[in-house]
Amino acid sequence: MAIPYSEAISILEEVALSLSSTFSQTGDTVPILRAVGRICRQFYRSPISTPTFDSSAMDGFAVCSSLTVNASLSNPLFMCVKGTMAAGDTPLQISNRVIDGCLPCVEIMTGAQFPNSGLDEPSFDACIKIEDTVVVGGPDIEARYIQIIKPAQSNQNRRSAGSDFEVGELIISPGTTVKPHHVMALAALGIREMSVFRKPRVGILSTGSELLSHKDSMNEDRVQVRDCNGPYLEAVLSGLGIEATNFGIVNDSSTEFQVELSQRLLAEPYDVVVTTGAVSVGKFDFVRAGITAMGAELHFHKLAIRPGHPVLFATIPHWPKLQKNRARNINLISSSSGDNLSVTRSNTAFFGLPGNPIAAAVCLRFLVIPYLRSLHSVPLLDKPIPATFTHSPSTSPGTFTKPFGLQAFWHGNVSAERSEVTISSDQGSNKLRPLLSANCWVSIPPQCGRLEPGDLIEAFEMYPPSLGL
Repeated sequence: MAIPYSEAISILEEVALSLSSTFSQTGDTVPILRAVGRICRQFYRSPISTPTFDSSAMDGFAVCSSLTVNASLSNPLFMCVKGTMAAGDTPLQISNRVIDGCLPCVEIMTGAQFPNSGLDEPSFDACIKIEDTVVVGGPDIEARYIQIIKPAQSNQNRRSAGSDFEVGELIISPGTTVKPHHVMALAALGIREMSVFRKPRVGILSTGSELLSHKDSMNEDRVQVRDCNGPYLEAVLSGLGIEATNFGIVNDSSTEFQVELSQRLLAEPYDVVVTTGAVSVGKFDFVRAGITAMGAELHFHKLAIRPGHPVLFATIPHWPKLQKNRARNINLISSSSGDNLSVTRSNTAFFGLPGNPIAAAVCLRFLVIPYLRSLHSVPLLDKPIPATFTHSPSTSPGTFTKPFGLQAFWHGNVSAERSEVTISSDQGSNKLRPLLSANCWVSIPPQCGRLEPGDLIEAFEMYPPSLGL
């Protein structure tokens, strides 16, 4: 019996939780530049306050604001430039006393520290930007003077020490995908390396004697269909930073399927294996029987969703157990395959997706990817886009119906403002062309049997931006 989608999500989360500890035990410590796109494993907090000193936010002139209170258009204030400070310069020591009838100021560049004043003298606490001054001559041809016509305010154009990051302030949390702006902050704080989750390893296997790899030439003596599911799954997963390996195609044979899958799992550890096709109830739908013969634990088979109803989820025992239980029965193991029996490996999550490409795409987006997110201890689903249903091109006068009790995922288009959504006119699970003009998946809950223009619904990006938050 088909179970609800919400129940399937709970099962995925429970299984991921049981396997996540093994998954998270090993990570990678990488330079921050190589961490972009990876998922952070630990909290990173600022070890220092930044800026570490007060500095100018403008190119201009450093002054003591309290000494400029009388400046006005009718009473302009002349100041003598006593030096220049650029970013990185050691602060000048300048007296703030009136000399030869003029107050001192210091030319200062953006990012430079403010000069120090004399003992018991008011400090240089403001910067007057160049545009608000007039450079004038003076009695000494080598001297430089400026004229201002309004008072400076305390801390004007001044960046205070610690005004950006404080000591202990959070930079990035576990489960967050590292972005270039994280690199910017970490570099500014002197953090050179990051601990990130290792990339999940996912194997992909397409089933079907009629299938032909996209790399191979057609055989005129056979009726063949190009495999599009394998390349699609590999492209989406690789784009999310997952180590995806396409095993290729296996014929409609339970024995061949078991041999191929078992040999792959015995040779390398995989967190997830995803297959397409052979999961329904037809004569050549052998996947369920095949993985059961390999000792798999079945968690669900058939969901109350459209498309993707026949989808299957199971866990295959880790390879030493698999070898012990199954090798003698189906003669899978070569004499060299027992060399690494001491290696500890977790069970492998197994997703059997339908063969129709749109159904496979939906199951990848709303089952496989949520499971991978849960392995990283982040919410299974990324945030939906709230939108208003406007119409479906296939219906008149704009209503939309679906079987009650089924969770539907239809491709469609959400507006640039993400406020309105339409549903693609052709939702055939074997049709690829309509997907080319879609930019989202529209989620229609089981209890909804009819949509009217103006109804509020949820949409999801066609591809999640990342595995993490």
